[in-house]
Amino acid sequence: MSNLFASAASGLASGWRGTAGSTESQATPGAVQDLTDPKQVGVFDALKELSRLKVTSTIEIPQLIVVGDQSTGKSSVLEAIGRFHFPVAGRVCTQFPTKLILRRSSEEHTVVSIQPAPSRTDADRERLEKFREELSRPDEFPALVDRARAELGVPASSNYGAGGSQEPLRFVEDVLVVKSSGPDLVQVDLVDLPGLFTAETQQQDGVGMRIVNDMVRQYIRSRNSLVLLVVSVATSFANQAARAMIQDMAQTDRTLEDRVIGVMTNPDRAVSVEDALDVLNGSLDSTNLRHKWLVVKNQGQQERSNEPLDQRDWREEHFFLNHPEWNRVPRTQCGINALRSTLRVALLQHTQAALPGVIVEVEATVKTLEARLDAGVSRSTPEARQVFLCDIAQKFSDLTREACSGTYQDEQCKALHKVGDECRVCARFFPRLRDDSPASQDRKLRANIRLLSRAFASAMREYGKTEEIVSSSNNSNTSINTNPNRETDHSAHEPHDVAGLLSPDTIAAHYTFPAPGRISHQDLNAWLAARIPQWRGREPQGEASENTYHLLFEHQSEKWPAIAAAHLDAVWQAVQRFVDVALTASCPADDDVRAAIRTHLTQPALADLQRASHRAMLSLIGCHARGRTGFYDGFVDVGPLRRRARGLSARLDRSDDDGTAGGSFAGDMLGFVLSAAGGNAAWAKSSIGVLAGELARGAVLGQLGGALADVFDGTGESAGGAGDGEVGREAYFVLVPRSMDNLAAARAVEHVEMFYEMSMMSFVGYVNSLVVESGILHELPRAILTQHRILREDAAKIELIAGEKASDARKRERDQADLDTLKRVLETLKGFSG
Repeated sequence: MSNLFASAASGLASGWRGTAGSTESQATPGAVQDLTDPKQVGVFDALKELSRLKVTSTIEIPQLIVVGDQSTGKSSVLEAIGRFHFPVAGRVCTQFPTKLILRRSSEEHTVVSIQPAPSRTDADRERLEKFREELSRPDEFPALVDRARAELGVPASSNYGAGGSQEPLRFVEDVLVVKSSGPDLVQVDLVDLPGLFTAETQQQDGVGMRIVNDMVRQYIRSRNSLVLLVVSVATSFANQAARAMIQDMAQTDRTLEDRVIGVMTNPDRAVSVEDALDVLNGSLDSTNLRHKWLVVKNQGQQERSNEPLDQRDWREEHFFLNHPEWNRVPRTQCGINALRSTLRVALLQHTQAALPGVIVEVEATVKTLEARLDAGVSRSTPEARQVFLCDIAQKFSDLTREACSGTYQDEQCKALHKVGDECRVCARFFPRLRDDSPASQDRKLRANIRLLSRAFASAMREYGKTEEIVSSSNNSNTSINTNPNRETDHSAHEPHDVAGLLSPDTIAAHYTFPAPGRISHQDLNAWLAARIPQWRGREPQGEASENTYHLLFEHQSEKWPAIAAAHLDAVWQAVQRFVDVALTASCPADDDVRAAIRTHLTQPALADLQRASHRAMLSLIGCHARGRTGFYDGFVDVGPLRRRARGLSARLDRSDDDGTAGGSFAGDMLGFVLSAAGGNAAWAKSSIGVLAGELARGAVLGQLGGALADVFDGTGESAGGAGDGEVGREAYFVLVPRSMDNLAAARAVEHVEMFYEMSMMSFVGYVNSLVVESGILHELPRAILTQHRILREDAAKIELIAGEKASDARKRERDQADLDTLKRVLETLKGFSG
């Protein structure tokens, strides 16, 4: 086989053209280089650098695929474009794709290999990938192709019949790759595909037809491919299978109108020159291609074996100039030079169209490398490591301070760059107003914790009491309004009032508990009265011991520690999420350093602060423990009495007709007031006045009014001395029920109920302010990661955290080299795309 390899061994780009049986001759200089715009040389070099650096996968150097029916002269056209002869004989057809990869390089080198099809088994893939041959002379190529055929299992079509194979031809998707490099080569991939056929023969069956059609369609679909559609005017234009395929695919892929370039061959054997001229002027073809059709005169088999390619170009030009009909074709649409010019423009536009996306990716990579280099400054000395960590600590403490104070101000950038340019410092940490994502809420730490605190207060109101006291008339549905701030409709205080702001999982895990039990006053009094004798102390008969009051409150508030602990756990989870995102923002580029900071600095500090918060919580819970009366001494005012009297009045209105129950309750309340006064006549008088006003509409006013009027005179002292005191006591004892323990129990229940709400509200406030606000939010900015702490750490720990490995230094050097390369590439791409 002759004239096979003008590029590999003899310098394709230099213009040498080999012929069989003759010495190599010098061709017209620059013929192949005309395929590429001069600007593209730099762009292809840039794309090659991106490929080496593996920066982007959105673009490759464009490949030109040649599509056409069998015997339309595809290989001949490809040879004329790339100055490379494909081995074609009289009965040989292309049975597998052949890809010619031309690359610019300082050295000339040609390698032939096989790229296995995806459908191959692993064993076949491994075998085919081992096929690799280097060529030193052009005449080695035919034998190499035969060896490749043997590996692929596809005998040549020339061997069919006459003692050869009787099986239909096999077509495979494996690609024979010929990669040639040289100092002046155009950078393009040229792919010769098997020709399409529409009729089955003994040599080519329906299976082969389907394989070829699917293969060609797959290559055409690739947006990286420019399609050279080759049709022969020796056949009717309307009967070309390749043209029909393009028309069909263009219905769903409009990019084909830009990517397809139509070429007619065999003008010397045209069945209708007029039809061909109509196609060239755009009046016959309906494919709507943006590029005008072209016509070239391809070589016959004999010419390809004996005629140098520069001679081929001369004969073609002479044909179009002197033919009486073809000489009407514009010079821009006939001949191989016109085709090269069209391809050059198409390749240029195709590359320009794809470059904006590549530029965006390169710019992002540049910024990533810059950020990594900023964070990865040399840390070879103790001082450098300390400065490195201090910068991280400063950033972290600034973000933490803003988040804990609730100001949410980002750092002001002092770097010199254009407005609108991306900058690591300018990048926002705190979200914008429209950002409602859970991740953005994690950054707004104070707001997040205040939401948790609201949920905690609602949970304490809804679930904190062990037993809810309800009226005896309907102990399953009607709650006594013992809390004036707790309306009959509980929805304003339930945890779901933050359901739109906190996740359902958070509410379910930390702020949902079993509902309180429900018990009537009568049942609770009876239950407590039965236990008063069991806890007797030194108190007189008819009084409950101090222990009874403490134990009843302890009973009603025994769920507080669990609810508070769950709230504290939710707060610490929120803190941990914030610390993670703040640390990532403060040390974005070095995963190893960030992990070491977390292990050796932030996590131990958080653990210490967490233990301190639990100690504060335990101390606060202890303030409500049995015997701690001091917590309640500040709650003496008439407000609670007024509210309790309202509740009592409502109960008296629901008393029995004979007034017995009302009298009992009135006696309970009067006894409570007199005993609570403890000798403070002014306070007792004021309290009794409140009660009298609230009970004015009660059913026992007749029983209670006279007694209350005689207890104190207008001065606040006992009226009339000892005798009047007796009147007061007699009035009191008129209302005393038969059971002294029942009276003591009723008084204890009223006392504990009155102070439960004040105590619960105070407990919630102290948890949120003392434990969470002061103990956590106030301490975080100065307790976790600060410059002061870095300066106090010993050198060994600093080196453990920020010490630079030899591999890190090498990586930084590579990053710097890559960054310099990418900046040059970016400048080239922007200049080309602009």
